[in-house]
Amino acid sequence: MNAMQFAKGMSIGMGVGMAVGTAAGWMMHPQKKRTNNIVADAVRTVSDVTDTIRDTMGW
Repeated sequence: MNAMQFAKGMSIGMGVGMAVGTAAGWMMHPQKKRTNNIVADAVRTVSDVTDTIRDTMGW
C-alpha cells in the first residue's frame, strides 16, 4: 500500500464516518412541534394588532 492509496482510503472512511455520525445526530435530535408555535405566534400578533386598532379608534 502506498501513501496515495492510504490517503484515499482515509478520506473515504472519514467521509462515511461523518455522514453516519450526522445522520445519527439528526435521528437523536428531539423533534419540536414548531408548527404549533408558528400558529400561536401568528394568532398572538393578530390579536395585538386588533387591540391596537381598537385602542386607536376608541372602540
